[in-house]
Amino acid sequence: MNSPAVAVAGHAAVPCACRLRGGLSRRALSRTLELIERRLSERLTLTELARAASVSRFHFARMFRVSTGCSPMGYVLRARIERGKQLLLQGSRNVADTAAALGFCDQSHFSRRFKQVTGMSPRDFAEVHGADVRGAASVAPPVSGVMRSA
Repeated sequence: MNSPAVAVAGHAAVPCACRLRGGLSRRALSRTLELIERRLSERLTLTELARAASVSRFHFARMFRVSTGCSPMGYVLRARIERGKQLLLQGSRNVADTAAALGFCDQSHFSRRFKQVTGMSPRDFAEVHGADVRGAASVAPPVSGVMRSA
């Protein structure tokens, strides 16, 4: 399974020995990406992410963007959408259950963000890739946190 953390960590592996000029150290970036991966379905704040990297919020936001090419919250949103794609392709969840499992406050919010990132609705994405989300059983596991905004 390719996780967003692996893709970004691979992207951050540039000729510079320890970090991109102005970016997070590999260790700080790794800790941050691990936190995002571990708590993907929970509400994550910039303060929590900056704490994982051991820098101030202001410096973290700037340094994370240099290291990954996107804002911290943009990265979290894209990671959630990538996980959503995986869940939808498994075909065992409907769109509402997928949204809940990812910590979105409701199906509509998930669908809007999914379409914003991918250019298609979650249902269209699943159908294009051969998954059936209409008949999927409602079997979402409990979520440990709730995301109010992405």
